Amino acid sequence: MLCSACERIFSEPRRLAYGSISPWMQSVTSFRRALKDGCHLCNIIEENRSYNEHQSPEFPRNVNYAFKPLKPSWARKGTGHKWYAYQQSTYDDDPAFELADFIRGVEMDPTPNGLGALLATDADNLLDEAKKSWMVLEFLGNEHILLPMEICTGEPLERLAQVSLASQVSTGQTESLQLARGWLQNCKETHLFCQSRSEDWLPTRLIDVGTVESPILRLVTSTSLEPKAPYVALSHRWGANQTFILRTDRMAAYQEAIPTSEASATVRDAARVTRALGIRHLWVDCMCIIQDDDGQDWARESDTMFKVYGLSTCTIAAANSGDGEGGFLTDRNQYRVRPCHIPSPFKADSKYSFKVMSQYLNKIHDRNVRNSEWFNRGWVFQERMLAPRLLIFTKTQVLWGCAKLQAAETWPCGKTNDNYIDRFNSVEVEKDRLRDLLDPKTGICSSHKAWWEFLQDYMSSQLTVWSDRLAAIRGIAALTEDLTGERYCGGMWLTGDLFNALLWHVKGGLELRPGVYVAPSFSWAAVLNGTVEFRPSFKGKIPDESIHVEVVEQVQITTDTRYGNTRNIQEGLRLLGVVLPCSILTTRSGLGVEHVMIREEGVVWVERIRLEIEEAEREAARLKALEEERAAAEAEAAARQQEAEEKLAERRMKFWPKQKIGAGKQLDLIGAAGLRGGGSDVRSKLKNKMQKSADYALSKLSSAAELRFKGGTKESTTVSTKPGTFPRALSRSTHETEMRRRQREAEARAERVFADLDRGVKFEDPLEMEKKNRKETPPEVIIKEYLKGEAYMDYLMPRREVFDVFFLPLLGASGLLIREVDEGQYERIGMFSGWGEREIAKLPWPEERGEFLLV
Repeated sequence: MLCSACERIFSEPRRLAYGSISPWMQSVTSFRRALKDGCHLCNIIEENRSYNEHQSPEFPRNVNYAFKPLKPSWARKGTGHKWYAYQQSTYDDDPAFELADFIRGVEMDPTPNGLGALLATDADNLLDEAKKSWMVLEFLGNEHILLPMEICTGEPLERLAQVSLASQVSTGQTESLQLARGWLQNCKETHLFCQSRSEDWLPTRLIDVGTVESPILRLVTSTSLEPKAPYVALSHRWGANQTFILRTDRMAAYQEAIPTSEASATVRDAARVTRALGIRHLWVDCMCIIQDDDGQDWARESDTMFKVYGLSTCTIAAANSGDGEGGFLTDRNQYRVRPCHIPSPFKADSKYSFKVMSQYLNKIHDRNVRNSEWFNRGWVFQERMLAPRLLIFTKTQVLWGCAKLQAAETWPCGKTNDNYIDRFNSVEVEKDRLRDLLDPKTGICSSHKAWWEFLQDYMSSQLTVWSDRLAAIRGIAALTEDLTGERYCGGMWLTGDLFNALLWHVKGGLELRPGVYVAPSFSWAAVLNGTVEFRPSFKGKIPDESIHVEVVEQVQITTDTRYGNTRNIQEGLRLLGVVLPCSILTTRSGLGVEHVMIREEGVVWVERIRLEIEEAEREAARLKALEEERAAAEAEAAARQQEAEEKLAERRMKFWPKQKIGAGKQLDLIGAAGLRGGGSDVRSKLKNKMQKSADYALSKLSSAAELRFKGGTKESTTVSTKPGTFPRALSRSTHETEMRRRQREAEARAERVFADLDRGVKFEDPLEMEKKNRKETPPEVIIKEYLKGEAYMDYLMPRREVFDVFFLPLLGASGLLIREVDEGQYERIGMFSGWGEREIAKLPWPEERGEFLLV
């Protein structure tokens, strides 16, 4: 349905030209009314506006529209100009002709294949030529709206998108899911590359969802099904929600029936979609893996995760499921999602029709998928790569992705990933990433480069349980290991490039080592914060003489109980090499290493740091004593100030005058003012008399009343003779008292000195000794053997401390800083790269190499 303003666009033929524009006869009020009434084109326009950061409240006042072609070079490769530009001739001698030529030029068809003329004449080759071009319906004014536009081809998916459009008010409507089933059928019938079911295998458990006519929920085992039975896998984010999970005590009951109240809304929605696709069985991790057996069932099932998703018929991605309680099927405005079919705007009574979309497919994918919590989940990274087909449910529409077709409800016939204007990272890109890992020349068989590129994307994802960093990609690792024959251990590949790959380091964001086991210490996955950077010591083939170590075997550690129960496999590498004792001095911040040195110099640094600590403690005690002394002096001065104020107040009250009033009666001036109350004049006069009397009484004090300090007297307080002021000489009194105390102490010390001299004892002044001790500095340490190079720590270390550690040379002068955790077992704590092999030669090397375990 179109409103009157939109119908007027197609009331007469329009040109496909440079700048042939027409006014859109729409007001703000009529536009809002058209949205409410369900005008399909107006809703498409409003959806496009939602992508703009700034929206004008005056839209669509004074807005024009035009039908334009994009330049194919820009649409395909993103280079050059986006629009065709008319090359205008210049006629300096005839302005009128120049204007006429310009008007005629902008209304000409700019396309090289003459698409405008083909559109105006309903040419037989129009469909073929239209595929080579990109057309848009552009709205110009206070906002810029650009709507992609294509000619209708009559494909089944195109027709399916318009069936029962008025009833498609939810992504879970039967009519809405018809398009999803159409995508699946089209892929199974026409995409040979997507037929990836290469073996007969089923997960241990599945959920039987029944059919649309007879829906059920029941847990079944794979042994009761045909080996080739199709199933759908669910990829979702269920976070810390432990309500709707499979527990050991519910196994038998669930095999009879799963109560609806014990299945999350996400699982119920997934079952509904599975039935609509014509498939009977569904796999959901929280309902098909036992969750309360200390991870035993999870450990078994996680080893087959690459098969669970890789061999599924389709994977449902609940991109807007949140924690699972709210489901992922949502209500929406279908007119803002589905394409708008319109008559040809270029020819009246044309046999062709067109469809207008709200936005290009890449922007729809970025907004609805890439920015979702589901897409940024660590486990989803693996699931996207392994799934042969993805059916993604977002807040507003459903998207489809397989190796041959990227589609959405807005673009039911889809787009490929070939052109710049449609390009986005979907299933095709994920498959390319997996192919890069498997490539025999550039993949993990030759070096870790492709693996590190893969990890850069993965490490930016998020995990509810950070200890799952390796578990979340174990499926990809198992598949790669199975197809290449290479060995995998703790996130690293045991190829000839292993020792180069072990020389990663952490840049910024160091934290304390986690208390829970996450990964082997030599793995990048053991670092939960900061950026892991890989800087190889050698590029290309590594010389044999530069390799100081070799792998004996890969082992699983079963006796290590430092971390308690964990669902991660504790792995290690048994190596043959040398472990060189050394010491490290951490920086004052604890974020790095100040020096790597031989053990003897580490002992010297320990003594120096001890002296530094003692000096710091003495200085802190001295400052504390000074602070206490200052506080006591301030308290004493405050007490004297208070005492002086009280004495002055008593003196004023003592000399307060009294006046005679009336027949020989005496009254206080203030009392008289209060009793008589004879108006403001009387009160004012009494107040003035009171003030004058007070001033007179104080003036009668002798000018010699200021008491000065005299030797031998006890009082030292001075009183000012000025009326209304307070004593000022308290500080002088405190100073003079302190001077007398110091004089007495000096006289006592002198007597002791003379007595010692008479006995022949050499005098040592305690004050001078204390002063000398304060100025004494730790002896200068001359370091003989620093190892020059760059050192990086994996974790936050204690500040300014010396640690006895070991250096494990790997390649050339580069290796790992390790510490011994058990007899013959070492764990990585950092990386060191020396400035040449002469630097690491300063350490004591053993005569022979030995075996040890790196965990």
